[in-house]
Amino acid sequence: MKKIFAMLAIVLLIFSALPAFAEEDGSALGIKTQERLKIAEGENTNLGIKTEVEADEKLRIASETKVRIDTRKTELRRCQLSDTEECKKVREDAREDAKVYLEKLAEAIKARLEKLKEKVENSERLTDEEKEEIKIEIEAQISEVESLKTQIETADTREEILSLAKQLKDILQDIKHKIKFHEELLLHKRVGEIIKQAENLEIKLNKVIARLKEQGLNTATVQDSIDEFNLKIELAKTKYNEGVSLFEEAKEKRDSDKQAAQDLVKQAHEKFREAHQALKEAASILRKIVVEFKQLKADALVNVTAETED
Repeated sequence: MKKIFAMLAIVLLIFSALPAFAEEDGSALGIKTQERLKIAEGENTNLGIKTEVEADEKLRIASETKVRIDTRKTELRRCQLSDTEECKKVREDAREDAKVYLEKLAEAIKARLEKLKEKVENSERLTDEEKEEIKIEIEAQISEVESLKTQIETADTREEILSLAKQLKDILQDIKHKIKFHEELLLHKRVGEIIKQAENLEIKLNKVIARLKEQGLNTATVQDSIDEFNLKIELAKTKYNEGVSLFEEAKEKRDSDKQAAQDLVKQAHEKFREAHQALKEAASILRKIVVEFKQLKADALVNVTAETED
C-alpha cells in the first residue's frame, strides 16, 4: 500500500505541472499581461524570463514613442505646405520618433525570438533534429531583423522610413505566425508526455485494484473513481490526437498557405486546451482516489483488528 501512495504522489506532482493556457492579451508579441506583472514585481528572475522582460520593455518604449508620433500628426498636417524653421523641426522630430519606434520594435522582436530559441534549446522533449531545424529558422529571422534595424538606424528620408516600416510590419506578421507555431509544438509535446504518464498510471491502478480484490477488500467506491479517471484520460487522448492531426496539417501548409496554416494552428490549440482541461479534471479525480485508497487501508486495518480480537 505504501508503494501505491508513493506512486500516486509522484503522478499528482506531474499533473500539477500541467502547462498553463493563459489568454493572449493582444500584444504585438503575444506576451501575457499577468506574466508581465509578476515579472515586474520580481517574482521570476531566471534568464528566460529576463529575456521576455527585455522584449516587453522595448515594446513598451516603442508603444510610448508611437503615442508621440500620433500626437504629431496634427502638427505635420499643419506644416504640410510650410517650410518654416518650426515646421522643419516638427518634421525632423517626427522622423526621429518614427526611427526610435521602429528600432525598439525591432529589438523587441529580436528579444522575443531569443526567448523562443532558448526555450527550444532547453526543451527535453524535442529531438536534436527538431531543435536544430527550429534554431536554424529562428536564427535566420534574427539576422533578418538585425539587418532591418541597421537600415532603420541609417535611414534619413521619410520615404526610407516608410518603406522600412512596411518591411518590419511584414516581418512581424510572419514572425508572429512562426513563434505561435513553434510554441504550439512545445506545448503539444508537453501535453503528450503527461498523457503517456497517465496511461501508465491507468495500468498500474487497474493492477492494484485487482490485487486488493483478491485480498477480499470492498473496492467498489475506488473502482468507480478509477473508471471515471480512465474516461477523462481517454477524452484527453482523443482531443490531443485531434490536435496533433490538425498541427501536422498546419505544418504541411506553412509555406503554401499561411492563413490556412494559422487557422489550423488555432484549431489545434483549442484541441490541446480541451485535452488540458480533461487532464486537470483527471488530476482532481486522482486526488479523490488517494483519499479512497487511504480509507480502504483504514477499513482493512479495522477488519484485521476485529478478526484478531475475535
